[in-house]
Amino acid sequence: MTKGRSLLLALTAAVVAAPVSAQSYYSPEAGDAALPGFGRTITAVGDRLLIGEPANQIRPGTVYIYGQDMGSWVEMGQLQAMEATGGDGFGGQVVASGDHLMISSSMGVHHFHRSGDTWTERGMITPSMAMEDADFGASIAMEGDYLLVGAPGANDAAGAAYLFHFDAGWNEVGMIAPDDIESNDAFGANIVVRNGLAAIAAPQKNTRRGAVYMYDFGMDGFSMRGMMEADGVRANARFGSTIWMGDLPNVQNIVLVAAPNDDRARGSVRLFVENQGEYVEGARLSAYDPQPGSGFGSSMASTGDGFLIGAPGASGSGIVYHFQMDDDGLMSTVQKMRPGYDGTAGFGDAIELGDGFWAIGAGRGDGRVVIYDGADMSSILLESEGMSAPS
Repeated sequence: MTKGRSLLLALTAAVVAAPVSAQSYYSPEAGDAALPGFGRTITAVGDRLLIGEPANQIRPGTVYIYGQDMGSWVEMGQLQAMEATGGDGFGGQVVASGDHLMISSSMGVHHFHRSGDTWTERGMITPSMAMEDADFGASIAMEGDYLLVGAPGANDAAGAAYLFHFDAGWNEVGMIAPDDIESNDAFGANIVVRNGLAAIAAPQKNTRRGAVYMYDFGMDGFSMRGMMEADGVRANARFGSTIWMGDLPNVQNIVLVAAPNDDRARGSVRLFVENQGEYVEGARLSAYDPQPGSGFGSSMASTGDGFLIGAPGASGSGIVYHFQMDDDGLMSTVQKMRPGYDGTAGFGDAIELGDGFWAIGAGRGDGRVVIYDGADMSSILLESEGMSAPS
C-alpha cells in the first residue's frame, strides 16, 4: 500500500430505518442532566445483546439484556451495581469473555459471572495502587483469562493501563505507562486486544493529536512492540479514540485507528498494516460528504468484507457508513445508513455486530438502539421499548 493513499468511494444506496426507543424515567425539571444515554454501549454475548444506559443522573445506571423469543427481540433482564446509586455511571463500558462480564461505573469495574442465563456480581476489580481521579475503568478489554483496564486520569492524567489474569480470582499482573507520556496525554483512554496484542491509546498526546501504543501482553506483563501516529492530523484530532484490529480478505493484521475530531471534527480513519514488526500507515477512510462536527470514526466494526463506521454528529441525527471491499481488497463502495428520525440522537455512537444482526446505538438524550438483519439492512429486528417510568 502507498502511504497516505486516498480511497475512491462510490455511493450505492441510502438505508433508512425506524428507531428503537428506551422510555427511561427522568424528571422534566432536571433537564438534559437526567437523560440516561441508552445505547451508548452495546455488547453481544452469545445470543444476548447487552445495552448500557450509563448517563442517568436520577436512577442508577443500568445494563439491559435483550434476547430473541420466538423470533422476536425482547428485554430479558436488567443489571445494576450491587450498591447502585443515582448517577453512578454503571454501564459506561460493557465487555465479556466466556462467563466473565465486566461493567464500569464511577466506582470502578464490576465483575459479573454467568451461571446459565443469570449474571451475578462477584465483586470489584481494583488496582494494587489506587490513584486519585485515575478514572480506572474508562476503558476495558478482555481476551480469554486476561483483563486490561485503562486509567487515563492517573498520574496527573498522563494515564496508565493495568493487566489482570484470572486464576480462581482476578490477580494483577502489571501496570504500564510509557516513558514518553506526559500530563494530560490520557494514556489508557481506549484499549483493544487481539491474539495477545494490545493497542492502547493516548488520544490527547501531542496537543491532542493522539498516539497508539502496541504491546504484547501475558503472564510476564507488557512488552512494547511499536507505536502509531498519523500523518497530517491536526491538533485536537484525538487519534486513537476508536480502534479496530483484525483481518480482512487478502489483508492480514490490520489496525484501523480513528481520529474523530480531525479537521473540525469531520473525522478520519487511518489503516495500518504490520510489516516485519512495524506498523505502516496505508489507506485513509473518510466520509465522501464530510461535515464539520460529524465525528466520523466515533465507532467502528467489521462486517467481514468491509466496515461500519459511525458519524454520530452528521446531518443532525447521525449517519453510519458501510464501506465494502472489492475482490482486490480495496474499499470500493459505501452505503449510508440513516436512523429515520430527526434530532441530535447521535446515531452511530456505538456499533456491535452479532450472529446475523447489526446493532447501532444512538446514545444521546434518552437514547435509541436499532437492530438490523445483517443480511438485509432494510429489515428492522427490534422495535421494543426499554425501561418504563416507575409507578
